[in-house]
This record gives sequence, structure tokens and C-alpha cells, in this order.
Amino acid sequence: MQATTGRPGIFLISLLLLTGCYPSPRPGAGPTTDASSDPAPIKVRSIEFDPARYPLQQLPPGDILGDLAFIDAAGENHVVFTRTELSRDEHVYTSVLRIKHVVRQNDTVNEVRTYTERIDDCEFDVVLEPKFGEWSISDVDNDGIGELSMGYTADCISDISPLIHKVLVTEGGEKYALRGQTYLEFPGMAVEGGKYIADEMPPAFLQQARQVWERTARN
Repeated sequence: MQATTGRPGIFLISLLLLTGCYPSPRPGAGPTTDASSDPAPIKVRSIEFDPARYPLQQLPPGDILGDLAFIDAAGENHVVFTRTELSRDEHVYTSVLRIKHVVRQNDTVNEVRTYTERIDDCEFDVVLEPKFGEWSISDVDNDGIGELSMGYTADCISDISPLIHKVLVTEGGEKYALRGQTYLEFPGMAVEGGKYIADEMPPAFLQQARQVWERTARN
């Protein structure tokens, strides 16, 4: 009796379906998705401020108090702090603090935002002092866009008491603030002030703002 000849191709396909095994794709057979091939996010980092990179026509008025610079996904960021002192007469003073942030991409410079604080018509002593440093630059949400953080005391004072204080955490021109009073501390006495009201903001920004508050609200 002659044996029946089977179809090996059909048998092999049936075996693969039953066992759940499939042949591995041949090299070059088609693209595969690999998360590791995605471009690495931009690392936000501080750089030295170069006055030549900040257009003079965009420089805010007043005396320059300081500056910051950093690189992020938006480009090359430059921040300048200035203060203008105005006087209506010899006993009444107005001061204006300006913090101007610009970003450079190649030869194009655009303003991100200018933050302004004023003390108007003060008949006593004006305090308008920004506080910033290397700690001002961060990327706490890891999105490649740098945050700019700073604190400043802004008040007209005639006695010894807690002063008006603010902390800003900004990202790409968006501003989040803590507003309150500086700490007033004397040995052997209870601490006064130090309380603030916080804007609604992402949790990572709030944590950053609280750290900046503790750094800047103590004289």
C-alpha cells in the first residue's frame, strides 16, 4: 500500500499556531520601535552672562543690580535685574524693580517677560532688594524648559517689623508666586512674620518656591 504524502507547509503553520511560536523577523525586514532611540531631553544648565549677547535696546532702564544666564530647550536665556530710583521731592521716593528675561535663538532675541515691582510715594525708607543666585536656575519638572526663581523684599518702612516679601518661580513667562512677610528674629524672642499665601501651582514648583522662601525671607 502506498503511503499518503502530507503537505509539510500546512503542517508547519499549524504547529506554529498551536505552540504560539513565530519566526524572528529577519534583519532589515522592517522598522521597530525602540524608546532608547528617542532624542535625549535638553539639560538645563547655567552659563556665564555675556553682556554682548543681551541687546542694548532691550535692556530695562535703571541701574543694573545683577544678571543670570542659562541654556534650555528654548535657547540661550538672559535675565537682567535693574532698579530705578525716582523722587517727587527730597522726602518722597518711588523705586521700580525690573527683571527682564529674554531668549536668544541664533541671531533672534525675543522677550519672554518683564517682571516689575514698585514702591510709590514712600516718605520713609525704601527697601527693594532682589535675591538670586546659582540656585535660581532649575528644571524641577524635567521638561527641558528652565525655571527662574527669585525672591525680593519690597516695602516702605518706618519701624522694625516684618517686611513685604515675594518669591517668584517662573517658566517660559508663566509666573507663580508666594506673597507674605519676612521673618523677624531676635535672640530670646518669638519669631514674627514668615507667613505667606501661595498661588495655585504645580506641586514641584510649590516645593521649589518654599525652598526659595526659606532662603530669601530671612534678613
